[in-house]
Amino acid sequence: MERLDHHGNEVDELATALSLLRVVQHDVSSMVDGAITDAPPTPDQVRTYFLALAVEVFELMNEFPAWKPWKQPKEVNKDKLIDEFADILAFIGVILNYIHELGITAVELAQGYVKKTNTNVSRFNGNVDGYRVRQTRND
Repeated sequence: MERLDHHGNEVDELATALSLLRVVQHDVSSMVDGAITDAPPTPDQVRTYFLALAVEVFELMNEFPAWKPWKQPKEVNKDKLIDEFADILAFIGVILNYIHELGITAVELAQGYVKKTNTNVSRFNGNVDGYRVRQTRND
């Protein structure tokens, strides 16, 4: 895998998508009392929405047919899987609004993602001391 370009379209496209998700979820969540306010989020709000995100991640995991090796694999329920993923995006959208309140932009988040991805690629390629390199499927 080639490293992502720190200044290329990846950052712009990801930042645009994150911004759109934040704005859409702001509009939706503003209909729920206390979800999105003009004030910085309270610790209880932050805990609630991070916990809700974690629950949705586990619900999505349950839709993968073979994650429990001790059970017979089930058929993928595509609609349910998509629905659970949409729930994850919704809670990420709320959290993006909280991050926005801290003064961190979608561009900064996208740049951080690209930087971390490049670091991970370097690790996977054995270019960072202290990381065990596994053989990949492409090797």
